Amino acid sequence: SLTLTTSLGADNNTCANTAFTLTVSDTQTSNTTYTLSYGSFVSSQNTSSGSATFSIAGVATETVISITASNSTASVVSTTTIYVPRLGGSGTISTTAPLVICYGENLSGAIYGDGILGSSSATLAAGSSPASITYQWQFKTTTDPYVNIPGASTNSTLSTSTLSTFQIYENVTIRRVSYAVSGTVSCSV
Repeated sequence: SLTLTTSLGADNNTCANTAFTLTVSDTQTSNTTYTLSYGSFVSSQNTSSGSATFSIAGVATETVISITASNSTASVVSTTTIYVPRLGGSGTISTTAPLVICYGENLSGAIYGDGILGSSSATLAAGSSPASITYQWQFKTTTDPYVNIPGASTNSTLSTSTLSTFQIYENVTIRRVSYAVSGTVSCSV
């Protein structure tokens, strides 16, 4: 019998187009051709070790990978599913708060991302594996990289209560990063 093991862990979750390996383990050790296929991609290896490892550049959507082991006595097929949580869009955010404030002040209103004020939540892409959607609110000053807003929740909306503790001393850019989460894998857009 064939055992298929990926480098993705037991749940076979991966972000779109992320490289991984698939290893075939076989109980027999005669000269065997192992053929991996999915979609139009086909790759073969011939070995008598009972093991073959294939490098895969990544898949874009949930994909069933098939391995066929063929030798002089038999042909056996085994499959495994690769799960790809994938966002279709990150949604939009908006606020009614004045965006010009005095040094050391806070934004006076929430930043919405849940359908209020014409903004929207993130959505899963067609072909995505089942996944939950989470968010991370971040900010940056002119030259620094983005960092997480202290105390910011992972909700779609950045609340007034969180913003009331976030004092602003220079021009800042605020963004919401969206993630499709399945198992231990978080894929952002």
